[in-house]
Formats: sequence, C-alpha cells, structure tokens
Amino acid sequence: MTIKTILLLLTLSFISSCSQDTYNVNYAGDKLVVNAVIEANIGVTVALSKSQSPIGNIPNDGYDIKNGRVWLYQNDTLVAEMTLNVKGKYTINNFKPQAKKSYRLKAVANNLDTVESLPVVMPDAPIVSSFILKEDSTLRTSQAKGAVRFSVVLRDNISEKNFYFLDSYTQINRDSIDDNHVKHLLPGYGSCEFYAYANLISFTDRCFNGIDFEVEYAAEHNKKGTKVIELSGIDGNFLTYLNSLEQPGSLELGFSEPKLAVSNIKNGYGIFFAKNTKTFSLKLD
Repeated sequence: MTIKTILLLLTLSFISSCSQDTYNVNYAGDKLVVNAVIEANIGVTVALSKSQSPIGNIPNDGYDIKNGRVWLYQNDTLVAEMTLNVKGKYTINNFKPQAKKSYRLKAVANNLDTVESLPVVMPDAPIVSSFILKEDSTLRTSQAKGAVRFSVVLRDNISEKNFYFLDSYTQINRDSIDDNHVKHLLPGYGSCEFYAYANLISFTDRCFNGIDFEVEYAAEHNKKGTKVIELSGIDGNFLTYLNSLEQPGSLELGFSEPKLAVSNIKNGYGIFFAKNTKTFSLKLD
C-alpha cells in the first residue's frame, strides 16, 4: 500500500466517520498449522492446529487438533508415526535426534490438506570455550529482585554460517517457569544480526565468523529457584521465522504493511525447526 493510498483512506475516514466499511479478504480456506521443534539428544515435539478465518467468530472448541497423524523422517527414511502425549503434543518415545542429520515432518488431520515440512538439518551444539554465571548484587534494581550476570565465549566454526539462540528463564519447581527479561550489557549489535525478543536472543556469526566471541548479558530473577541459561545452535529457518514476527509499531504502523510470518510447511502454515542446546544453571538464594 503506497503512502498516497493511505492518505486517501485517512481523508475518507474523516469525511464518513459514521459509516462502517467491510473489506473482503481473500481467504484460501482452513489449513493445517504445524509448530514443531526437534532437538538433538532430546526428541521432537509437534503441536497441530488449524488456521483461523480472518472473518467470523472463533468456535468454542478452539483450534488445537488432537486427532491428527504425524510422521517423522530422517534422511528420507521413516523414523516412526508420532503419538499424542498427555499435554496434547505429538512425540516419539525413546528417539534421540542426531547432529548433521536431515529431518522432515508429514501430517494430516480433519480432512485438511496433507502438509509436509521442508527438511531441516540438525546443527552442531555450540562450542563454548568458557561460561561464567554468577549472581551480581550490583545489578539488583530493588530488594524484591535479583540479577545474574553471565558471560559466554563461543568458538565459532569458520567453515559455515552459524545461527545461535540464547534463552534465559528461572525454574521455580518441576512445572513452574518464570520468564525473566534479559538485559543486554554490551553495546548494540544491530549490524551483526542480533535480535532480542524479551528473554530470547538470536544472532548469527556475521561479525565473528571463525573467531572466539564473548557475549555478556544479565537477567533478573525473583531470588528463588534455579536460573537456567540455554545456548543453542539453530537452523536458519527459526531465525528467519523469529524476525518475521516483529511487526511495525507506533507511527510506523500507519505507513507499513503487516509482515507475514515465515512458514516452511508446504500446503499449510507454521514452522519446523531444529536446535542443539547446551544448558547452564545456577541455584538462586
């Protein structure tokens, strides 16, 4: 949409402020939506749902799909048909994905089109030459809040472009997680493809390809539980997907088209991505 078109629409809205316009949306019909992650040495988890029409009310039964069929392939060889667990996710028991292997999904449900993901290659785990994680009282903003500082030195592989993902949360107990915002301590890395999403950080090795690189952050906590830092190697699909979720805001919203979320699911929507994670933890006071 051009700026001239937007200005014309704004003018018309002032002239006919009492009228209600109806816009026809080219809706292709219900599609299967896949949100899935496969993680080295851990397993694969898939959530199925269906797309929502932009017009009309949401039905009472929601959009989650519990009666679908999902298959996982490794290097084009069928691994197994996945089963539904108690949390409503499709999984495979006793299956541990491997680095450098290629994986893809196939799924069908509710008379919707059969969908298939594009293949993703399991990345190597990050090479960490040092990791320092400690509580730091100088970062505490109030008596109720504490903070930890953590410093990661990555040993990057020069032979390929690598994608990284940093997650931080507090494990209160087995089933309770408190997501705390990560505070970036170093200068901005906009030109190095660093992106922040609350407690999530994603980045590439654009500025440090083939050399050691230190990333330093701080994260708040509520002085209880265990602080968990997860550093992952990820495939490029997930980084592209995350970047597509950041929509125009504020004044920019009036002069920009909304961005469509990236999908690597054929005949449907969603994301299937791979990650290989190293975990570090610290017991809090």
